[in-house]
Amino acid sequence: MKIVVGAVAYITNGLHLEFAQRTLDSIKTKYDTEILIFPNASRGGDREKLRLPYPGSWLVQFQETPVSVAAAWNCLIRNALAKEADYILIPNLDIIFHPHCIDNLITFAEQHPEFLLWSAAAWSNYRTIFQAAPSTNSDIHPHFSCFMINVRTIEEVGWFDEEFKGAYMEDLDYHLRILQAGFEAAKTATSWFYHFGSRTIECDPELKRRNLITHQSNREYFEKKYGISGDGRGAHEIYEELKRRESVKGIEEQGQTEDQAK
Repeated sequence: MKIVVGAVAYITNGLHLEFAQRTLDSIKTKYDTEILIFPNASRGGDREKLRLPYPGSWLVQFQETPVSVAAAWNCLIRNALAKEADYILIPNLDIIFHPHCIDNLITFAEQHPEFLLWSAAAWSNYRTIFQAAPSTNSDIHPHFSCFMINVRTIEEVGWFDEEFKGAYMEDLDYHLRILQAGFEAAKTATSWFYHFGSRTIECDPELKRRNLITHQSNREYFEKKYGISGDGRGAHEIYEELKRRESVKGIEEQGQTEDQAK
Protein backbone atom coordinates (compact mmCIF):
# COMPACT_ATOMS: atom_id res chain seq x y z
CA MET A 1 0.00 0.00 0.00
CA LYS A 2 1.48 3.32 -1.05
CA ILE A 3 0.27 6.60 0.42
CA VAL A 4 1.19 10.05 -0.83
CA VAL A 5 0.55 12.95 1.52
CA GLY A 6 0.22 16.13 -0.52
CA ALA A 7 0.01 19.52 1.17
CA VAL A 8 -0.12 23.13 0.02
CA ALA A 9 2.27 25.36 1.97
CA TYR A 10 1.98 29.10 2.58
CA ILE A 11 5.20 30.00 4.39
CA THR A 12 5.55 33.76 4.50
CA ASN A 13 6.47 34.15 8.17
CA GLY A 14 7.78 32.25 11.16
CA LEU A 15 4.32 31.20 12.35
CA HIS A 16 3.53 29.58 9.00
CA LEU A 17 6.78 27.66 9.19
CA GLU A 18 6.00 26.54 12.73
CA PHE A 19 2.48 25.37 11.85
CA ALA A 20 3.70 23.47 8.78
CA GLN A 21 6.51 21.78 10.68
CA ARG A 22 4.20 20.71 13.50
CA THR A 23 1.83 19.16 10.97
CA LEU A 24 4.64 17.29 9.22
CA ASP A 25 6.14 16.11 12.51
CA SER A 26 2.79 14.63 13.57
CA ILE A 27 2.52 12.36 10.51
CA LYS A 28 2.67 8.73 11.62
CA THR A 29 1.81 5.69 9.50
CA LYS A 30 2.88 2.11 8.93
CA TYR A 31 2.41 2.38 5.16
CA ASP A 32 4.89 3.20 2.41
CA THR A 33 4.61 6.99 2.42
CA GLU A 34 5.92 9.97 0.48
CA ILE A 35 5.33 13.63 1.27
CA LEU A 36 4.76 16.14 -1.51
CA ILE A 37 4.76 19.85 -0.69
CA PHE A 38 3.41 22.49 -3.04
CA PRO A 39 5.00 25.74 -1.77
CA ASN A 40 2.34 28.14 -2.99
CA ALA A 41 4.01 31.15 -1.40
CA SER A 42 7.16 31.32 0.65
CA ARG A 43 9.61 33.77 2.07
CA GLY A 44 13.12 33.35 0.74
CA GLY A 45 14.75 30.25 2.19
CA ASP A 46 11.88 29.27 4.49
CA ARG A 47 10.64 26.38 2.40
CA GLU A 48 14.10 24.79 2.56
CA LYS A 49 13.87 24.86 6.36
CA LEU A 50 11.02 22.34 6.39
CA ARG A 51 12.11 18.96 7.72
CA LEU A 52 10.30 16.37 5.63
CA PRO A 53 9.82 13.20 7.68
CA TYR A 54 10.06 10.51 5.00
CA PRO A 55 12.82 9.62 2.50
CA GLY A 56 11.92 10.58 -1.05
CA SER A 57 9.75 13.49 0.05
CA TRP A 58 10.11 16.57 -2.08
CA LEU A 59 8.76 19.96 -3.11
CA VAL A 60 6.53 19.72 -6.17
CA GLN A 61 7.34 23.12 -7.60
CA PHE A 62 7.67 26.73 -6.58
CA GLN A 63 5.29 29.48 -7.65
CA GLU A 64 6.41 33.10 -7.46
CA THR A 65 2.76 34.08 -7.81
CA PRO A 66 0.38 31.95 -5.66
CA VAL A 67 -2.08 29.79 -7.55
CA SER A 68 -5.51 28.74 -6.33
CA VAL A 69 -5.94 25.95 -3.81
CA ALA A 70 -7.77 23.98 -6.51
CA ALA A 71 -4.82 24.31 -8.91
CA ALA A 72 -2.32 23.36 -6.20
CA TRP A 73 -4.39 20.32 -5.18
CA ASN A 74 -4.63 19.22 -8.81
CA CYS A 75 -0.87 19.51 -9.18
CA LEU A 76 -0.30 17.41 -6.07
CA ILE A 77 -2.81 14.78 -7.21
CA ARG A 78 -1.24 14.48 -10.66
CA ASN A 79 2.19 13.98 -9.12
CA ALA A 80 0.82 11.42 -6.65
CA LEU A 81 -0.95 9.45 -9.38
CA ALA A 82 2.26 9.42 -11.40
CA LYS A 83 3.84 7.71 -8.38
CA GLU A 84 1.04 5.09 -8.48
CA ALA A 85 -0.27 6.01 -5.04
CA ASP A 86 -3.10 3.86 -3.72
CA TYR A 87 -4.39 6.82 -1.73
CA ILE A 88 -3.67 10.54 -1.76
CA LEU A 89 -4.11 12.29 1.57
CA ILE A 90 -4.46 16.07 1.37
CA PRO A 91 -4.20 17.84 4.74
CA ASN A 92 -3.99 21.50 5.64
CA LEU A 93 -0.63 22.49 7.04
CA ASP A 94 -2.22 23.92 10.17
CA ILE A 95 -3.41 20.66 11.70
CA ILE A 96 -2.05 18.06 14.12
CA PHE A 97 -2.61 14.39 13.30
CA HIS A 98 -3.57 11.90 15.97
CA PRO A 99 -0.91 9.13 15.87
CA HIS A 100 -3.44 6.66 14.39
CA CYS A 101 -5.23 9.17 12.17
CA ILE A 102 -3.77 8.13 8.83
CA ASP A 103 -3.78 4.37 9.36
CA ASN A 104 -7.35 4.40 10.68
CA LEU A 105 -8.49 6.56 7.78
CA ILE A 106 -6.98 4.10 5.30
CA THR A 107 -8.67 1.20 7.11
CA PHE A 108 -11.99 3.02 6.89
CA ALA A 109 -11.49 3.64 3.16
CA GLU A 110 -10.61 0.00 2.54
CA GLN A 111 -13.73 -1.08 4.43
CA HIS A 112 -15.94 1.42 2.58
CA PRO A 113 -14.97 1.50 -1.10
CA GLU A 114 -18.48 2.73 -1.93
CA PHE A 115 -17.35 6.24 -1.01
CA LEU A 116 -15.31 8.42 -3.37
CA LEU A 117 -13.72 10.62 -0.72
CA TRP A 118 -12.86 9.91 2.91
CA SER A 119 -11.99 12.39 5.62
CA ALA A 120 -10.82 12.35 9.21
CA ALA A 121 -12.79 14.16 11.90
CA ALA A 122 -11.76 17.32 13.77
CA TRP A 123 -11.05 16.97 17.50
CA SER A 124 -11.98 20.11 19.44
CA ASN A 125 -9.20 20.26 22.04
CA TYR A 126 -5.54 20.62 21.09
CA ARG A 127 -4.37 19.58 24.56
CA THR A 128 -6.12 16.19 24.36
CA ILE A 129 -5.77 15.27 20.68
CA PHE A 130 -3.19 12.57 21.40
CA GLN A 131 -5.53 10.94 23.94
CA ALA A 132 -8.59 11.06 21.63
CA ALA A 133 -10.21 7.62 21.44
CA PRO A 134 -11.44 6.30 18.09
CA SER A 135 -15.18 6.04 17.66
CA THR A 136 -17.22 3.97 15.23
CA ASN A 137 -19.28 7.05 14.35
CA SER A 138 -19.21 8.23 10.75
CA ASP A 139 -21.32 10.49 8.58
CA ILE A 140 -21.58 11.84 5.04
CA HIS A 141 -20.22 15.30 5.80
CA PRO A 142 -16.49 15.23 4.93
CA HIS A 143 -13.97 17.66 6.41
CA PHE A 144 -11.75 19.11 3.69
CA SER A 145 -8.99 20.12 6.12
CA CYS A 146 -7.87 16.47 6.06
CA PHE A 147 -9.30 14.37 3.24
CA MET A 148 -8.24 11.44 1.10
CA ILE A 149 -9.01 10.33 -2.44
CA ASN A 150 -7.74 7.76 -4.92
CA VAL A 151 -7.55 7.36 -8.69
CA ARG A 152 -11.22 6.28 -8.87
CA THR A 153 -12.26 9.63 -7.39
CA ILE A 154 -10.66 11.47 -10.29
CA GLU A 155 -12.04 9.00 -12.83
CA GLU A 156 -15.60 9.48 -11.58
CA VAL A 157 -15.62 13.18 -10.66
CA GLY A 158 -12.65 14.79 -12.41
CA TRP A 159 -10.33 17.49 -11.13
CA PHE A 160 -10.94 20.36 -8.75
CA ASP A 161 -12.37 23.36 -10.58
CA GLU A 162 -9.54 25.85 -11.09
CA GLU A 163 -11.96 28.66 -11.88
CA PHE A 164 -12.18 29.06 -8.11
CA LYS A 165 -9.45 31.53 -7.20
CA GLY A 166 -7.49 31.66 -3.96
CA ALA A 167 -9.22 29.53 -1.33
CA TYR A 168 -12.79 28.54 -0.41
CA MET A 169 -15.77 27.09 -2.26
CA GLU A 170 -13.65 24.65 -4.30
CA ASP A 171 -14.29 21.98 -1.65
CA LEU A 172 -18.06 22.56 -1.58
CA ASP A 173 -18.09 22.40 -5.37
CA TYR A 174 -16.22 19.09 -5.37
CA HIS A 175 -18.48 17.53 -2.75
CA LEU A 176 -21.52 18.59 -4.76
CA ARG A 177 -20.05 17.04 -7.89
CA ILE A 178 -19.52 13.76 -6.02
CA LEU A 179 -23.24 13.75 -5.19
CA GLN A 180 -24.19 14.64 -8.76
CA ALA A 181 -22.09 11.70 -9.98
CA GLY A 182 -24.26 9.41 -7.85
CA PHE A 183 -21.79 8.77 -5.01
CA GLU A 184 -21.13 9.89 -1.44
CA ALA A 185 -18.19 11.11 0.62
CA ALA A 186 -17.72 10.25 4.29
CA LYS A 187 -16.07 11.33 7.52
CA THR A 188 -14.93 8.85 10.16
CA ALA A 189 -14.38 9.40 13.87
CA THR A 190 -11.98 6.46 13.94
CA SER A 191 -9.55 9.04 12.60
CA TRP A 192 -8.89 12.31 14.46
CA PHE A 193 -6.95 15.51 13.84
CA TYR A 194 -6.85 18.92 15.48
CA HIS A 195 -7.33 21.96 13.21
CA PHE A 196 -6.03 25.33 14.37
CA GLY A 197 -8.51 26.96 11.98
CA SER A 198 -7.70 29.73 9.47
CA ARG A 199 -4.32 30.37 11.09
CA THR A 200 -2.60 30.52 7.70
CA ILE A 201 -4.74 33.45 6.58
CA GLU A 202 -5.07 35.18 9.94
CA CYS A 203 -1.32 35.60 10.45
CA ASP A 204 -0.66 37.03 6.96
CA PRO A 205 -2.40 40.40 6.38
CA GLU A 206 -1.73 40.39 2.61
CA LEU A 207 -3.07 36.86 2.17
CA LYS A 208 -6.11 37.82 4.25
CA ARG A 209 -6.69 40.90 2.08
CA ARG A 210 -6.50 38.90 -1.14
CA ASN A 211 -8.72 36.19 0.30
CA LEU A 212 -11.51 38.67 1.03
CA ILE A 213 -11.55 39.50 -2.68
CA THR A 214 -11.26 35.98 -4.05
CA HIS A 215 -13.74 34.54 -1.57
CA GLN A 216 -16.41 36.91 -2.85
CA SER A 217 -15.57 36.16 -6.48
CA ASN A 218 -15.76 32.43 -5.68
CA ARG A 219 -19.22 32.88 -4.18
CA GLU A 220 -20.32 34.64 -7.35
CA TYR A 221 -18.77 31.97 -9.59
CA PHE A 222 -20.44 29.16 -7.61
CA GLU A 223 -23.84 30.83 -7.91
CA LYS A 224 -23.33 31.39 -11.64
CA LYS A 225 -22.27 27.76 -12.11
CA TYR A 226 -25.22 26.20 -10.29
CA GLY A 227 -27.85 28.93 -10.20
CA ILE A 228 -27.94 28.75 -6.42
CA SER A 229 -25.99 30.37 -3.60
CA GLY A 230 -23.54 28.20 -1.67
CA ASP A 231 -23.37 30.53 1.34
CA GLY A 232 -24.22 28.77 4.60
CA ARG A 233 -25.28 25.59 2.83
CA GLY A 234 -23.82 22.12 2.69
CA ALA A 235 -23.48 20.08 -0.48
CA HIS A 236 -26.43 17.82 0.39
CA GLU A 237 -28.79 20.75 0.90
CA ILE A 238 -27.73 22.29 -2.40
CA TYR A 239 -27.98 18.95 -4.19
CA GLU A 240 -31.54 18.37 -2.95
CA GLU A 241 -32.54 21.90 -3.98
CA LEU A 242 -31.11 21.39 -7.46
CA LYS A 243 -32.99 18.09 -7.79
CA ARG A 244 -36.20 19.79 -6.65
CA ARG A 245 -35.76 22.55 -9.21
CA GLU A 246 -35.05 20.01 -11.94
CA SER A 247 -38.19 18.09 -10.99
CA VAL A 248 -40.32 21.24 -11.07
CA LYS A 249 -38.80 22.20 -14.41
CA GLY A 250 -39.59 18.74 -15.80
CA ILE A 251 -43.21 18.97 -14.66
CA GLU A 252 -43.58 22.45 -16.17
CA GLU A 253 -42.07 21.34 -19.48
CA GLN A 254 -44.36 18.31 -19.56
CA GLY A 255 -47.35 20.56 -18.95
CA GLN A 256 -46.31 22.87 -21.77
CA THR A 257 -45.94 19.92 -24.12
CA GLU A 258 -49.40 18.63 -23.23
CA ASP A 259 -50.90 22.10 -23.76
CA GLN A 260 -49.31 22.35 -27.20
CA ALA A 261 -50.69 18.93 -28.15
CA LYS A 262 -54.28 19.95 -27.40
